[in-house]
Amino acid sequence: MASERCPGCGGWLAEGLTLCTPCKASQRAEADRAKDAFDSAAKARQEALERTNGAFPEVIRETALDTLPAKMQETARGYQPGAKESWVLFGPTRSGKTRTAFLMALAYAKHHAKPATFLTMRGFEATIEKSFRDKRHAETVERLIGCPFLVLDDFGKEKLTERLAVDLFAIIDERTADRRPTIITTNLTGDLLEARFATVDPSMAEPMVARLREFFRKAQG
Repeated sequence: MASERCPGCGGWLAEGLTLCTPCKASQRAEADRAKDAFDSAAKARQEALERTNGAFPEVIRETALDTLPAKMQETARGYQPGAKESWVLFGPTRSGKTRTAFLMALAYAKHHAKPATFLTMRGFEATIEKSFRDKRHAETVERLIGCPFLVLDDFGKEKLTERLAVDLFAIIDERTADRRPTIITTNLTGDLLEARFATVDPSMAEPMVARLREFFRKAQG
């Protein structure tokens, strides 16, 4: 009986073998690498979900899709985490804006294995103030520009100063240019936001709101 060749390398096979020893070892090593890659991706995804979950207030973490108002359910259900889209979620208090942002953040973390950053506008103020005290302002702004997914909650409720407005514009402008997803929740319409920013820097008000109108998708709660 003629010897057969190995389907992996083409070498001659010993009688009774279907794959030579080196090819078997290579096959096992490839399977091990695939398993390690799968395990590593699963671990990264789980860590991203845990960090995202922990970034939001406890009461928000209890959100389930079917507890949202109908319009916000539709927004959360239709969100595509791979599309690199930014959103403005607007409407009155208790219309499900923050809870919808939470579900969008979880979807992003699961899809990309990267965590979301969540800041209320009060938290944003505190972060910027602390960065000046610590002499790490530029680093802090760059971190917020560069984080994979950013949620700014209750936009327009901050104690707006010229310095804070400059930082907000820089973060939104550069994240928009780089297509890094940003979710903004607010009770205010575009006209009201523009009027608010105009009180501290009229030259920045229109460009700020123009970014939101042109580059952000909108959903009303």
